[in-house]
Amino acid sequence: MRCVGVLCALSVALAALAAVTGEAWAEAPAIIAPAADQSGAGSPEQFLLFSGVELWRAGATAYGGLQWAPGGLDEDGLVARLLLSRNLDRHADSSTTIARVSALAGVRFKQGEFELKLMAGPQFESHDPTSPAASLRGARLGLQAVAETWWEPMPALMLASSWSATTLGTGFGGRLAAGVRLFDLIWSGPELSAFTDEFSTQTRVGLHLTGLRWQDLEWSAAAGYLRDSYQRNGAYGRVSVLVRR
Repeated sequence: MRCVGVLCALSVALAALAAVTGEAWAEAPAIIAPAADQSGAGSPEQFLLFSGVELWRAGATAYGGLQWAPGGLDEDGLVARLLLSRNLDRHADSSTTIARVSALAGVRFKQGEFELKLMAGPQFESHDPTSPAASLRGARLGLQAVAETWWEPMPALMLASSWSATTLGTGFGGRLAAGVRLFDLIWSGPELSAFTDEFSTQTRVGLHLTGLRWQDLEWSAAAGYLRDSYQRNGAYGRVSVLVRR
């Protein structure tokens, strides 16, 4: 039944947040492919439920959230996003659990095959370190800004990006991805990302699979190599799922 898709995606999001804690910095949804042509369909889809899990040698990340566009997910106009994440950052003799909540609002523009989303809003963060000597502990509030693009210069080629900045720890970074359309089913290609704040810097290079549709769900995955300013270098992997309503 079609309602199962919504319940499944929401269950995945809640289960991921409950079962996994992690601190990979990737606390934004994976790059989201636009929906297929909705002409001839009924009312436009307004809601997007998403969740994901990412693992690397020094931690893990689980996130989930909801995106709402009152005029339709693939129409110009207002867009709002609620994002929750729970992260674990492990070092040789300690670890820190970090919970974050972002409430963002902004606009979406589309011109031809290029689209842009701009959003900003408050971000709440809570640090719970195991080390008694840790200087960063407890809750704090800041502001976050996000910009996302998607461009299809040719029918079988995509270029996408996601950029974010936050006043918490003066963090900023971005993700770039390119891909080709395989078997008219999925986008696949390289991805590159980097993020830095007052505590650490990470860079990543890998391969992604984006937008595989199965019933009501859309799956994405990525894997590659990560470099970290604490020399916690190694492989990373990410899986995410979303559903539109």
